[in-house]
Amino acid sequence: MSAQEYAIVGRMEGLWPHQLPAYEMHRHRRGGDCGHVDPSRKNKLLHGSETWPAEAAARIDEIRFENYNQELAALEKRRRKTERLNRIVEGPRDPWRASEHGPMREMILTANKDFFAGDLDSFFGMSNGLERQFEEIALAWLKQTFGDDLVHARADLDETCYHIHAVILPIETGKEGGRMVQPSKHAVIADYEHFQDEIGKLFAPLGLKRGKERAKARREAYASGDTPPPPRRHVRTRKWREQEDISLAAERAALEAAQAEQQRKTAEAEAALAAEREASEAAEIRRQQAAAQAEAALEAAQAEQQRKTGEAEAELAAEREAIKAAEIRREQAAAQAEAALEAERQRLAEQAEEQDAILAAVEALGTGRIDPTQDIVTLAPAAPESAEATEIGTRIARSPRGWNRFVAALTPGWQRLRQAAREEADAALAQEKARVARENSEIDGAWRDLAQMARQFRIDTGPFKTAKEQVQKVLVRWRIMKARDTGRSGQDQGE
Repeated sequence: MSAQEYAIVGRMEGLWPHQLPAYEMHRHRRGGDCGHVDPSRKNKLLHGSETWPAEAAARIDEIRFENYNQELAALEKRRRKTERLNRIVEGPRDPWRASEHGPMREMILTANKDFFAGDLDSFFGMSNGLERQFEEIALAWLKQTFGDDLVHARADLDETCYHIHAVILPIETGKEGGRMVQPSKHAVIADYEHFQDEIGKLFAPLGLKRGKERAKARREAYASGDTPPPPRRHVRTRKWREQEDISLAAERAALEAAQAEQQRKTAEAEAALAAEREASEAAEIRRQQAAAQAEAALEAAQAEQQRKTGEAEAELAAEREAIKAAEIRREQAAAQAEAALEAERQRLAEQAEEQDAILAAVEALGTGRIDPTQDIVTLAPAAPESAEATEIGTRIARSPRGWNRFVAALTPGWQRLRQAAREEADAALAQEKARVARENSEIDGAWRDLAQMARQFRIDTGPFKTAKEQVQKVLVRWRIMKARDTGRSGQDQGE
């Protein structure tokens, strides 16, 4: 380990969920200037899967719809019909408060490149090198500090200076059960000085120290009445990466310039040595002095011309490289703009499909495509001959998200309708059972009356020749008696 003290470097920057694809492009070196990258050294994924951006986006969508359903349920419970309809039309909201920095955080942990360059253990391939120790300490601290909110961590080995990237998705549960993406949940995010203190203590065993306490120095200066030091502007992680690239390019240019200067001095020294040799030989060979001097002058002129030609070629090559780099940056900017435009087109198309799916679901409700026999909102199969019903099903299938919004809005009322229908059916069944019971009672009474009259008016001998005629006679008498009883009942009620 070097005797020189180096500071631990920690940077933190806000990150929006829609920036994750661009972040992944940089991670996989698919965009931007990659001239500083050493492809022989592969980066290492420390935490999270290769599909972590999609998993983080799905987690945010889950919170968004969960909060939305809770809002609708609360408005339903409080009988706020107008507000509930407005929220249904508005749709789910992003689960974070408005800010200029974004709800997520990208963190970088590193140190001066000379700190890692002086690591002899790593040079000889030993496993306890500084990079390995730095990685173990950083990863353990990230997991302990952020827990499940740590969604991604990696070690970049292909650049000049070893460093670790981490992405934090801080999810906080509110008092009413709703969840939000809240960066201030973690103290090291809410207080930048606390963050610097923490990593200063964390990496002290490796010989790294905390960076200058500029905020503390300013407070002490204000308290003593002295002029405070100028505040240091925090460099965003993206700007820091750009500055690292520029610094590396400047170092390479300086090295190339030093090599060119050394070659020029060597050429001059060789020319001077040749001149000395020629001068010593001129004393002995007087006859060849003029020719030797002329030849030396010619060689010197040629060397100077070659030097000037080399400088001109170097300047021309540098200018060509600058033009090529500018063209590459222009093409990359155009590609990024096209990707952003395509993403916006895709978002608008998905939004249009979602709205059309909601309208199709409303049409399905009006045309009877919603299965009334189910306790949950279910789309009934379309009749093969119904082109309109088939089209409605196709439109709904294009956007499951739109169907889910429709189901979330319709489910409370649908359940109430199903309950009312069951209660109405039970009441109708009870009335029908009562009617059947009354009719059965009347039939039993009629049979009793007929049996009694048959016994009373049975005539074994007389003008009736058959049993059928006797039964008909009994029925006639029974009808006369029922009519008389009915008339009397009506008179009694009139009185």
